[in-house]
Amino acid sequence: MSGETINLIVFIFSVASLTYITFSGLLQQYCLPVPLLSLVTGFVIGPQVLGLISSPGHHAEHLMLEEGARMTLAIGLMGIALRLPKYYWRKEIRFFLMVILLGMPLMWASGTLIFWGLSGFDFWVAALLAAIVTPTDPIVSTPVVTGTIADKEIPTWEQQGISAESGSNDGLGFLFVILPVYVLNRGAEWATVEHWLLIGLLKEIGLAAVVGALLGWLAAMILSFVSEHGLIRHTSYLGFTLALPVVVMTLVKLLGADGILAAFVAGAVFDQFIDDKHQEHQEEIQEAINKFFTITIFMLVGLFIPLAEWQHLGWPVALIWLTVIIGRRAVAIFALNRLLRRNINLPEMSFLAWFGPLGIAALYYVMYAEKHLGRSDLWPHISMAIVISVILHGLTSTPFARWLGKTLRQRGQATQP
Repeated sequence: MSGETINLIVFIFSVASLTYITFSGLLQQYCLPVPLLSLVTGFVIGPQVLGLISSPGHHAEHLMLEEGARMTLAIGLMGIALRLPKYYWRKEIRFFLMVILLGMPLMWASGTLIFWGLSGFDFWVAALLAAIVTPTDPIVSTPVVTGTIADKEIPTWEQQGISAESGSNDGLGFLFVILPVYVLNRGAEWATVEHWLLIGLLKEIGLAAVVGALLGWLAAMILSFVSEHGLIRHTSYLGFTLALPVVVMTLVKLLGADGILAAFVAGAVFDQFIDDKHQEHQEEIQEAINKFFTITIFMLVGLFIPLAEWQHLGWPVALIWLTVIIGRRAVAIFALNRLLRRNINLPEMSFLAWFGPLGIAALYYVMYAEKHLGRSDLWPHISMAIVISVILHGLTSTPFARWLGKTLRQRGQATQP
């Protein structure tokens, strides 16, 4: 890739970022989500339409998508962990445990059965594809958990619940992804399940949680110490919290564990031990994540959309993915209706059941699966699912949020405590 091409890419990406950041409030008002606009921009400037940027080749494309997704997730998950109030884990532990311990397996199982039943795929391939789309995306979820519209229209518990769920299940989703990967590589034998429990549950998940918690606590102690002794400038707090998740993710990955989960756990623990005076910068962190990293990664997805493969799959597969995206979430949430939270009403439950977008986590996991299975037929399916979700959830997030707020006010219920 020539220096001129690199400069062109940087220029186009920078202009797009500057434009969408400048008019972000206006875009949300008119229900034009930044991830969708970024996808469209990448697609238009890419080889499929204008050809301003050509494909660097299959291997390079996937490497860029995987590493871009990994960095975006690391920083995004830290921002989400810091956004949750300190009291959240005590006050809403019931909702969190139910939606994670029961909701994720139900979403995986329902997604597997829907895709397997409608597509005719091999069961374990269907299970893998369903596992990849099980985690809800914290980046695409941002419009319904932050900002003026979210604060006005959506109950606080629901904003925080969507954040906590999407932050944690992005890392825990790895456990569901690697089981079908192991089965497809090793065969459906009991030894494969033992390997999954030993390596997946104990090492990948357990080690990630422990190391992430320790690093989060250690980072909080270091920040408190340097703050008390005047060794860090007040303006450097943002840089500290942006660098921390990258350090955690890369270190834990080198240890052979799940770096995504570790980044979120580190952020959650870090948030519990830092002083309240540092909390004022949390919004800056989240804005930096949403307005820059989101635009960049979704433009990359738009650049590398496998249009020819989509045409080969055909519109029936798109309808199957639409059914999976809507059905997996609705089945899990309504099945857990009585267990999630006391006094939850039908409008709140309906909004929670609807809003389960896909995005960066699915992108990261499909790259992981293809690399470890040595196959290239998963990306066309998952890229199609991601684009459908970005369109579906992106265009409906603001209208549905307004509907929820209006409905609750008509019932005489406040959206905020």
